[in-house]
Amino acid sequence: MKSFSKKLYLILALIICAVLLCSCSLDFLQNWGKGGNSTSSGNGDGSDNNGEFIQNPLEPLSTFLNIAVVMTFSDSSFTSDELANIDSNFNGGGNSLKQYYSDISYGSLDLETVYVFVTSNKTVAYFKALGLSGSSNQVTFVQQLLNNKTYTVYKDVNKTEAYDPTTDGKLDNFKAGYIDCVTLLIPATVQNTTADGNSALWPHTVFYSKNIGKFEKLNYDRFIVFPYNMQILGSKATPTKNLTCPVGIICHEMMHNLGNDIGINDLYHYDDKTDPNFANLNPVGIYDIMAYTDYETPQQVNMYYKYLLGFATLTEYNSDEPASIKLTDPTGIKFGDNGKGEFFIAEYYSACTISGYSVSAGILIFRVNSNVNTGNSSKLNGQVNDQIFIFRTKTDSNYNQPNFPAIFASGSTFDGLTYSDGTSANLKVSMSFDNKNFQITVGQKT
Repeated sequence: MKSFSKKLYLILALIICAVLLCSCSLDFLQNWGKGGNSTSSGNGDGSDNNGEFIQNPLEPLSTFLNIAVVMTFSDSSFTSDELANIDSNFNGGGNSLKQYYSDISYGSLDLETVYVFVTSNKTVAYFKALGLSGSSNQVTFVQQLLNNKTYTVYKDVNKTEAYDPTTDGKLDNFKAGYIDCVTLLIPATVQNTTADGNSALWPHTVFYSKNIGKFEKLNYDRFIVFPYNMQILGSKATPTKNLTCPVGIICHEMMHNLGNDIGINDLYHYDDKTDPNFANLNPVGIYDIMAYTDYETPQQVNMYYKYLLGFATLTEYNSDEPASIKLTDPTGIKFGDNGKGEFFIAEYYSACTISGYSVSAGILIFRVNSNVNTGNSSKLNGQVNDQIFIFRTKTDSNYNQPNFPAIFASGSTFDGLTYSDGTSANLKVSMSFDNKNFQITVGQKT
């Protein structure tokens, strides 16, 4: 009888463990890929280890709060014109950070910037000398910049209205225990017309968790600034573009804040001293905001990144019939999945001007390697490891120039699709569009 009881208890214990394990697994699957501080054994990029495409990696945000810290140094400060330009660049109704993210989210995201004013008793040269060569330098830099003091938050650069952002739940959209975004605004006069090497004062984004100070009424004392990005801002009248951060760079750095946990990263190649030619390859050219940019008007962002952010969907192409999409629909056409995490996306690209280069409206086709969550910045085992690669409409002397031809006109066909290992997809794409719709037909390459 005792033996039977022990066996019964053992069976019950195993059943309870199995139920608990299933429950934990369900919670894990439901929370995986939603940003914040969740972890997984997958790739962290919207695909599992087998390359299966995971739908809706991030729940779409409706609001996002950016706390802009306006810095004054003992020997440098913002002019009144520069302060006015700050508000225009961030919250303006035209070419601004707020308007850009409203546009790419199809009106679903309200990105608001509020302001904190900080005065340091140290010089610009002091902070430049700190550098950013390691995480300890970054912590020291921000700790000394904000002085571990308490600051009031204002709704505008004129300090006309104090603001308590804890009342509307915008501080921690990702529920990760820290403020989503802090932007450090540095006067343009701190930057020389030439690069300052390892200076701590240059446009960048850093992610770390350190207690560096408090903002009044903000009860996030554990992780105060995580992450932060820095912008060098001057007036639009500044003659040398190295002295000011255009709206394009502001939007680029903010994309790091929004998408760091879901595989959104730089889409240009970083310099590689062991392979100088690597930096000269242009996987996406001028056509994406996450490419190299110093433009006043920001570029568009690819449909895959919109999808990862929850702003758009991907329409699966699964027949030989034409797939037709309205130009105003937030979706791209996904096709050619190789079962290993790679596929192609076709999307409509609106006409625009990028740094003086006129881009016609048409269809853009690019390859996605969802196994990569580091963008296009680095190589893997000595090989190019691009997450996003835009196909050229033709191969010529401009193939690797930033403004390579990439927009397909209506009536075009293309059969040069390849996967990242160079193998052909053996597909032929026919494309057309009018002022309402675009469509593609995918068939076998003959």
